[in-house]
Amino acid sequence: MAALEMAAGPPGTGEGIPQLHAMTLFDVRLKQDKARHKAYNQILEQALQKVAYSAVQPNQPTFVYYNVPPFVLGLPALDLKDCVVYVVHQLRNQGYEVRFTYPNLLWISWGHHEHKYLMEKNPIIQSMIPKMATQEKRKGPSLVTMRAAATGAAGAGQTLRAADYTPPAGFVETMERPSPYSRTKNLAGGISETQTKSVRFENKRDGLVNVLDELWKI
Repeated sequence: MAALEMAAGPPGTGEGIPQLHAMTLFDVRLKQDKARHKAYNQILEQALQKVAYSAVQPNQPTFVYYNVPPFVLGLPALDLKDCVVYVVHQLRNQGYEVRFTYPNLLWISWGHHEHKYLMEKNPIIQSMIPKMATQEKRKGPSLVTMRAAATGAAGAGQTLRAADYTPPAGFVETMERPSPYSRTKNLAGGISETQTKSVRFENKRDGLVNVLDELWKI
């Protein structure tokens, strides 16, 4: 309880004026809150020690269960709800995923950081990433620069992959190859000329091998 003070009264009256400053009312509460804060930190330390122990054990999951104690011997009385809120808040600020089950069970997980560790810090993975990148670069499709026609088509100068190029239908339909039924004609002066009968895909699909189908299999 805050102590009352007596201020001097009017001269000649011999009476004092009792005073109690408002800010002094929180002195006792401040001491109690400091004691509870110390107790909450000790409970938080116990939870972190359990996490640290589990993290170094082989073949252990990346989470632990922790029961917030309703009281601790040698510490002031705890407000369990207030203590749970404090511990959960501090754990989440430190990067843990925390779930609460009434009345005092906490599920604390750090598994969501495992992927980042494997990709950025694990020495085994790091030693394989450069080789994989070089191999993909070597085997990847080459890049070609294709410019649109002078008609102002969209995408002029855009870098595209050769695998994305589709030849026009007219180009494919008019492709010709030398016919196997070619013959050589002797001209005057000993000069020979090869006369070849061209075979069009659109006309010889039934009699000859479909070369166009074989072309797409390459």
